Amino acid sequence: MVAGVPLGLASGSSFLSDTGPKLPVTFVPVGSAKTWLDPKLSEAGINMVMVTVYLQVEVRLQVIIPFATDQTVVTTSIPITNSLVVGEVPDYLYNNPLGKPEVPRMQVEPQAK
Repeated sequence: MVAGVPLGLASGSSFLSDTGPKLPVTFVPVGSAKTWLDPKLSEAGINMVMVTVYLQVEVRLQVIIPFATDQTVVTTSIPITNSLVVGEVPDYLYNNPLGKPEVPRMQVEPQAK
């Protein structure tokens, strides 16, 4: 793949980044691409989980410009699918920040003598 990059971009100045003639830049893949699946889980409510599966792609490229060359790794994440997994709905929701169950105590009435 060949692209053109303005000569001013090589100066590192944002003011000159779009000036000058276009230098040819070539991207050459080095080796093969690595891919793997990366599932991500996120909370979606009470007893529901959103599962999203991403395809991770990593490619090692050699960037060739006049008078220089450099290798770089380009990684991208592509979402493939997502699914909402719904669990059973509980009869009650226990949400005590102290972590202790709140058990009501029985009231004992004083007995008459």
